[in-house]
Amino acid sequence: KSSQFVVNSSTCPTLFVLESETENGKPDYRNAGFQSNWQCVNVDAYEGVGEMEPIPFVFTNLGEAEYVVSVYQYMILLGYNSNDISVMTPYNGQKHLIIDIMRHRCFELGLPMPGRIDTFCSGQGHRNKYILVSLVRTESLDSYIADGRQIRLIGSLAEKGLYIFGRKECFLKNSYSTAWKSVWSSSSAFDLGLYLGERYPVGDPSINNQTDMEKDKCYSVGSTDEMLSIVSTLLGQV
Repeated sequence: KSSQFVVNSSTCPTLFVLESETENGKPDYRNAGFQSNWQCVNVDAYEGVGEMEPIPFVFTNLGEAEYVVSVYQYMILLGYNSNDISVMTPYNGQKHLIIDIMRHRCFELGLPMPGRIDTFCSGQGHRNKYILVSLVRTESLDSYIADGRQIRLIGSLAEKGLYIFGRKECFLKNSYSTAWKSVWSSSSAFDLGLYLGERYPVGDPSINNQTDMEKDKCYSVGSTDEMLSIVSTLLGQV
């Protein structure tokens, strides 16, 4: 059954929820290798740097690009279909940076490229099962990214998994965009939660009945470097 993530209110988008849910209002599956089906993931400064503007109005963020690419690699190594995964970002500069890193870390290693790497604007209408989002900005938000309609857009494109990467302080403390502040406040955690060792698919119907011991098995990724290390270990096992 086709589904999508939607915000739970037309006036105050405080939480992404999946349209197709069980009768008790909870999802009937968990994405393989992940603790949550949607999450905001904090990305701190990478090598001391956050957002960059190498030329006027061209924004990039190397730490986010590396993090997103490594999560994509992780999914591929778990068995996800590359065509089921899209990467989205608000800015063309970040899009091209991600493509360059993908070519180096995927294509040159024999891993397939994602089904789509695109900007919010040109990616409208292109739905996919899993969406990885790089928000780029760490200093301030412009009117384009602050617009609440961007939130509804990326939610509507994801059918089974939505993972949003950004600098939490930029979105939680920025009064310019109450919409993004609400979404980040609703995230289950800010460190990416992974169940290492799983393979795709899981389709685990007992997600909502996990014991404390099972929850303890979840690994919280604290940085871009940690995610790169996880992928490096997995690549060594191939």
